[in-house]
Amino acid sequence: MATPASEDNVNVRVAVRARPLNSRERTLGCSECVSMEGKITKIWDENGKEKLFPFDHSYWYDTSQKQVYEELARPIVTAAIDGFNGVIFAYGQTGSGKTHTMQGSGDDIGIVPMLNREIFDLLAAKTEADGGESLVTASYLEIYNEVIRDLLNPSDKQLKIREHPKLGIYVEHLAELVVENAEGIAKLLDQGNAVKQVAATQMNERSSRSHCCFIVTIKQRKVEEIENGDEKITRETTLNASINLVDLAGSERAAKTGAAGSRLKEGAAINLSLSTLGQVINMLAEGGKGHIPYRNSKLTRVLQQALGGNARTVMVAAISPADNNYGETLSTLQYASRASKIQNKTVRNEDVSQRMIRELREEVERLRAQMAELERNRVADPSSLLAAGDLSPRAADAEDEQMREMREKIAMLEETKKRQWDEVQKLSAAFEEERDKTLKNENVVRDIMQNVKDEKVALMKRLRELDTEKAGLSKALKQTKAEYNETKSALEKDMAEYQATMATPEAERDEARIQELFAAIEENRDRLIAQRTDIKDMKERLRCNQEEQLEQKAELEAQTRILEEDAELRKAIQDEEKAKLREEFSESAHVMSEIANIEASYQRKLNAARTRDAEMRERIWEFEAQVVDLESDNSVLRAELSRLRAELDSVQSARKRDAERAKAREDALVKQLVQAFELDRGRLVLALEQVTKDCVHLASLHGRT
Repeated sequence: MATPASEDNVNVRVAVRARPLNSRERTLGCSECVSMEGKITKIWDENGKEKLFPFDHSYWYDTSQKQVYEELARPIVTAAIDGFNGVIFAYGQTGSGKTHTMQGSGDDIGIVPMLNREIFDLLAAKTEADGGESLVTASYLEIYNEVIRDLLNPSDKQLKIREHPKLGIYVEHLAELVVENAEGIAKLLDQGNAVKQVAATQMNERSSRSHCCFIVTIKQRKVEEIENGDEKITRETTLNASINLVDLAGSERAAKTGAAGSRLKEGAAINLSLSTLGQVINMLAEGGKGHIPYRNSKLTRVLQQALGGNARTVMVAAISPADNNYGETLSTLQYASRASKIQNKTVRNEDVSQRMIRELREEVERLRAQMAELERNRVADPSSLLAAGDLSPRAADAEDEQMREMREKIAMLEETKKRQWDEVQKLSAAFEEERDKTLKNENVVRDIMQNVKDEKVALMKRLRELDTEKAGLSKALKQTKAEYNETKSALEKDMAEYQATMATPEAERDEARIQELFAAIEENRDRLIAQRTDIKDMKERLRCNQEEQLEQKAELEAQTRILEEDAELRKAIQDEEKAKLREEFSESAHVMSEIANIEASYQRKLNAARTRDAEMRERIWEFEAQVVDLESDNSVLRAELSRLRAELDSVQSARKRDAERAKAREDALVKQLVQAFELDRGRLVLALEQVTKDCVHLASLHGRT
């Protein structure tokens, strides 16, 4: 009889792993603000204030990949072989070592490769010991900007998340490919990473801007023939489990990354998903009261089983020990600390039909035992049974009919299970066929790439020319701004001297100097206007340069999409991109024309303003004189304020000295009182001693008498 499904309430296990300081952090002169002792992780801020966090494991950067795997992942694998779901997910800011822990690098392999290898080793050992057979499938998905993509069968199709009352959360139409060994899983993993890496090359390091989940599903069945009296019964035991290996996107802050445009949109999507994940973790850590917002993000929907559901979950919090990452590291530790309070309800996965078969077989066994008991009683005393009405021929026939129906249900369910097993293999074969077609298209892609290679080279050359032009414009703009600032300083200096001269009595004014200053002010003002116009022109040229660069880059992006799409679709996208660019260019030309009209209108208004400038100068000079008077009054007030502050400081110092003298007098008085007390006390002691002696003497005299 099949082993009944078992349940177990277990907390999410949390491990923190620190990486060493990288070359950039060492160049910046960063120091470590994290230390670990046993299971405790300690972090301190720039003022030395410490915070302690206890975890299931705290790994310093000298911990080997093997130790991390054996302590974190191996229990997940062995439990999966026994029918329990498992999840391992890595969380932390970009560059903290999440992918190194999960994937590894070079010969220093991580959790995923070691786990894949051990799955097949354990299955082979179990098959050799107990018989039976197993089926392992793999899936690989990516969540990017809240869109789920299949990395093993890439297409433009946006996959949807569904929920089955028995199977739980799953991704509809996600490719599930049968694998025969660890090398097969490694191959699929590399192919999925290659799809992601192509996107990363062309789309702003997309590999670190998306959440990835590699799913290994383990199906096991064991068929046995059991003798039951004169007949043989076929019993099939089935165990199913899945292991989700999740590499989350970096949790860095937008302000620190300086993200803009599409990167800012990516960051917003990441922050939304990680923020929702934080809300889910917080609510589950507090006991799961109220509505848990799993549906607010694709990430939390995929991880629903891992957080408070049917899975044994391990969270690896990757951190940087550098003090310039203190904020992100502290946030990660707080995140992980809350996650450790989440409790999952794990169930040994028994197929629905398997459970029904077990229950039916138990009922058959019960009826069989009941009938055997009745048969023995009938043989021993048939008259008593008939008299008591315990069994009639009609009742016995009904029992036999019920047993036959149950056997038929068992056979039907066994066949259903077999078909389900075969269906998985058929679906896997269909996905493989579709993938083969996709891979064959790579040859077509290469041919098309050759056709557009020259055009891409020309575009890249033009981009380099634009970069050179941009550098020259930036340099000229910087120089013109410096000259502008010099002219402005000279103008301000002349204006200050002019104001000072005008502030003197009219009889003492140097009219020649006034005229000279007036001419210099006019000249510098005209020069400022000209330089401002030059700066504006250079900025406009830089803007046009940047727009052209964006257009050229958009052209390149449209061409590079041939890596993902067939020739017709790629051509349509390229034409669409060109049309968009032409439309943008047309709009840009219209905008440039509008700018020219605005500049002409501005120039006319400027000329008119200059004619009124002479009339306004006298008023300006009057206002400037008033400003000088106000500034003079302000100087007087500031001097008075300084005097009052000095007087306040003097009073405070005097009070302090008086307090110190009073304390000194008080201390001296206390000392005198203590000395007087000690003197009086000595006198009293001497007097007491004399009185004692007198009493003794009197007592002796009284005795003689």
